[in-house]
Amino acid sequence: MSGIYVHIPFCKKRCTYCSFYSTTLLNHIDHYIDSICNEAFQRKDFLTDKDIDTLYIGGGTPSLLHHSHIEKIYDTLASIYNLDKLREFTIECNPDDVDFSFISGLKKTTVNRVSLGVQSFDDTLLKFMNRRHDSLSAIEAVKRLQENGYDNISIDLIYGIPGQSEANWKESVEQAISLNVQHISAYNLSFEEGTTMFRYADKAPDDDTCLDMFKHLCSQLSKAGFEHYEISNFAKKGFRSKHNSSYWTGVPYLGLGAGAHSYNTKERHWNNEMIISGNIINWNTEKEVLSERDIFNELILTSLRTKEGVLESNVNLKYTNHFNIIAEKYISEGLLKKHDGRVSLTEKGIFLSDAIIRDFIIL
Repeated sequence: MSGIYVHIPFCKKRCTYCSFYSTTLLNHIDHYIDSICNEAFQRKDFLTDKDIDTLYIGGGTPSLLHHSHIEKIYDTLASIYNLDKLREFTIECNPDDVDFSFISGLKKTTVNRVSLGVQSFDDTLLKFMNRRHDSLSAIEAVKRLQENGYDNISIDLIYGIPGQSEANWKESVEQAISLNVQHISAYNLSFEEGTTMFRYADKAPDDDTCLDMFKHLCSQLSKAGFEHYEISNFAKKGFRSKHNSSYWTGVPYLGLGAGAHSYNTKERHWNNEMIISGNIINWNTEKEVLSERDIFNELILTSLRTKEGVLESNVNLKYTNHFNIIAEKYISEGLLKKHDGRVSLTEKGIFLSDAIIRDFIIL
């Protein structure tokens, strides 16, 4: 089985922290969708397995699309691939786009999972991040989706925001739990060069405070029945993100659209920014052939983030000795554990995961 990711780069305005490729040129959406469909045909041989398990429309702000755009993408892909076995079709949404008109259109599509970019339930922080919505519209978006039969809803939260206290983080976590969603993703804010947020890096909560925020999150979500199945992801039973899980387990996927990435176990491709010429929109694609070292590093970067960890039999024999030396070091320190032929992070190790992963990487 394979997955497909479609990148929609359009936004009404840019969030101060976002480093993903985006544009505010909304008048180009129709032509962009045409280009997505053209790319799907041009790259139809990238995936050898034509059975598609997951489809994910991310961004940007995919909730700016009309339902006819979503249907056009789906119908195009269905003419190339077998979507009969599609288990999960996710769309990312900005909360203030999720009104009754949007949901009415969404119900005409086969989307069965919605990911809401809430980020915080604190209005001051939302304004600081240049989000379009407020906390009330986020709550209402979840409730509207639930009232209309959507029972696979994920919300994103961010901690480590400049000006964010432990108290308002705890309030956001409590509010998220009270909404009875099936999935929560929580990310420690990263300060990327080129973003507006980068200039505020020195005003962020310190590492110890961020660690306390993360510990509180883990504790409260565990009590609420969420499984901590990946460093930044928590799900109720049966509601892990199937699409994102495929990234962490090495499943091939095709990325369509400007800024999208693709992987087929042998090569990694990435698309650059849009090139606009009248009504024609294109983008260039670059690629790299993965070496044995690259494949080992990918295995560590993805698998070690998950609850299950690295399957030892998947480690190239060429790097087994290196893997075992590093693994034993952290096992002795209680940061890694062995189980069922796997090596994974302990609860203590999760808090030091970046340093542990870096130690495994071969440069």
